[in-house]
This record gives sequence, C-alpha cells and structure tokens, in this order.
Amino acid sequence: RKYFTEFEQFSVQMGERSGQLVAVLRDLAAFHDKRLALQRKMVQAFSYPVVVIFIAVGVLFFMINFVVPMFRDIFKRFDADLPAITEAVLRLSDFTTTYSLHLLGGMAVLALGYWQIRKRPWFQYWTGRLLLRLPIVGVIVRKIQISRLSYSLALMLRSRVNLDASLELLEKVVAFLPIKRTIGPVRQEVVEGKTLYSAMQKHTIYPEMLLQMVKVGEKTARLDDMLEQVARTYEAESESGISTLTSLLEPILIVVLGLLVGVILVSMYLPMFELSNTFL
Repeated sequence: RKYFTEFEQFSVQMGERSGQLVAVLRDLAAFHDKRLALQRKMVQAFSYPVVVIFIAVGVLFFMINFVVPMFRDIFKRFDADLPAITEAVLRLSDFTTTYSLHLLGGMAVLALGYWQIRKRPWFQYWTGRLLLRLPIVGVIVRKIQISRLSYSLALMLRSRVNLDASLELLEKVVAFLPIKRTIGPVRQEVVEGKTLYSAMQKHTIYPEMLLQMVKVGEKTARLDDMLEQVARTYEAESESGISTLTSLLEPILIVVLGLLVGVILVSMYLPMFELSNTFL
C-alpha cells in the first residue's frame, strides 16, 4: 500500500476477479510508460527556454549593476543633457543597485510563500484555471489532462470496474483540480441514472470531441475503446503542441534578449556619439 496508489490496487483487484490480471498489468505498465514519456518530453522541451531565461536575467543584472555605472562616471564629467532612454536606464541601474538586497529578499519571500502554498487546493485550482486561460499553453495543458483522464477511465472500465466505481476512483486519481472538481458532480448524475455524456456535457472543461466519443461509446457499449482513442489523439496533439511551442519560444527568447541588451548598449553609447559630434 505504501508503494502503490489506490487506482493501481483496485485495478489489480478487479483484474484478479475477472481473470484478466495479465491484461490489466500490461495496461497499467503502458499507462505509466506514456506518462513518463510525456514528462520526459516536457522536461526536454522546456529545459532550453529555462536556461536561456536564467542566462538573460544574469546578463541583464550584470549590465545594469556593473556596466551602466561605469558609463555614469563618464557622463558626469561632461555634465551634458542625456537622452530620455539613457536617463531611464540610469534610473533603473540606481534602483537595482540601491535596492538589490531588498529585491533578492522579496524574491526569496515569494519563493518561500510559493513553496508553502503550492499544495493548497485553492492554489492548485486557481493556478490550473490560469494555465487553461493562457494562449497555446492552455490548449496543451487541457489536452494533456483530458488524455490522462480518458486513459485512466478506459483502463478501469477495461478492468471490469463499473462506471460508478470507476468515477469514484477517478476522482481520487486525477490531480488537476479544475477537472477533479467536476468528477464528483458527474458521478452523482450517473448514479441518478443519467448518461455519462449528459453529465459531462454540463462542464465546459470537457472538449466536444471527448463528449461525442463518450456518446458513441455509450451507445455501442464500447466506452473503454472510445476513451482510449481520445487519449491517443490528445496525447499526439499535445506532443505536437509542445514541439510547436518550444520551436516558437527559442527564437522569441533570443530576440527579446538581444533587444534588451541592444537597448542598454544604445542608451549608453548614444550620449557619447552626441558629445563627440559637439566637439567636431
């Protein structure tokens, strides 16, 4: 019990009762392989953008706190009017150098606060809702979560677990709270005699493709097959979406970093060009 989830224990138990333990274990292994493969792809996809962001922050911090003050001393000697962009960068440098400890302390407090509340249900729910509202990212997150839900429910139904018990167990398995909070009401309506399709239709988080496949699966008594097909489709689409997102992020981050560094350099050298022109 310490090493296996309730979902795994219940699936194995139903596999033993139905005489399909080998098939259930094979499905469980495939389920975990898919989850691990997707996690690896996400780590590989986002590792480069994260590294670029950290390098960008380090470069900008170095330039603002060490390079810009060197130019300030040069500008003071000439006592000339500076362009607006130069004044803005100098003020930013003054602020960061004066309050650098305060900024680091604030970031430490934010990090500590996040660590303390990261597992609170209300925080997980609202961060989940926020992720779903983000362009591109929200679509990918939704497909990943729907894929996991569909595959989990298909696995339980294939293990000869009835729909009521499957939904009850699914509520414990699903970790993504915007979906998790809909499973209880869906199960209640199924217990009252309504179809899974009609119960899920009331919640906007479930995409139309899933609803239609559930509807067909209930009519043809092949709900597990339809759910597995949904899981495969959304898994493939989410992998494609992750690849597209990273291919967009990489050049965007490089361009943004180049622009920021360029703005700082231009703001420092522009007054020097103007001063050189006055002496000519």
